[in-house]
Amino acid sequence: MTDAPTSPIATLGQALEQRMMTELEAQPIEQHSQLLDLKNLAGESTGYVKAFTGERLKKGTSVSIDMMPGMRYFNFHLIPDPQYDIPRFLFEGMLMAQGSQVSMDLFPDFDVLADIDTYLEQYAPVAEIYEAARLDDRFVLQPSRMVHMRAFSSPVFLLVFSIPEDHLPAIEAYGERYFDAWLNMYKNGRPLSPEQGAARRQQREKIGKTVKRLDPDRHMVVSVYGEETTCLIEAANMY
Repeated sequence: MTDAPTSPIATLGQALEQRMMTELEAQPIEQHSQLLDLKNLAGESTGYVKAFTGERLKKGTSVSIDMMPGMRYFNFHLIPDPQYDIPRFLFEGMLMAQGSQVSMDLFPDFDVLADIDTYLEQYAPVAEIYEAARLDDRFVLQPSRMVHMRAFSSPVFLLVFSIPEDHLPAIEAYGERYFDAWLNMYKNGRPLSPEQGAARRQQREKIGKTVKRLDPDRHMVVSVYGEETTCLIEAANMY
């Protein structure tokens, strides 16, 4: 099946992107505006990286890249102000007619994981969604094949491989429900002490550097876009 405009391969995430822009009252980050028309080394337009900010939000990104005909990568990454008790949000995937890979998470900071009672209380709504997905016979949840993702993800990290095209709307619905849970944390996140905020910022910076260093697909992105544009994408999408 070709990637027609009405295919979920082409449209998955569009509604969520609009929700983010509206509900977070997002403002574009002009520093990354050159990525709104993302061109490969051949000069062809292949998609976009939209970077934005907002109240309590250090940075958010929405990425949509046509890797090749019938294959599209999408990524939503929300990085809240570390001075608030709000986790990061990630919803991403590689979409293709032969079978797609999609993952989502609300990444708890290390101090939250170290206090299991706090974690269980904060993440109870997300755990309910995760459990619903685990029991959904359309999907088989699996751990990441990458060690850094297993190290940094949460107990509600949701990853599915080989998703048939007609099941993409269902996995998108789980992504929207994860966003709903994150949005509630975002609206109600309490301010942290300067020391707590600084510690979280440092941890997130280390995680971002590690993800970049261990990304097994970075060489593929460089081969398509070149090192300079790849670095610009990383700067927009990571901490």
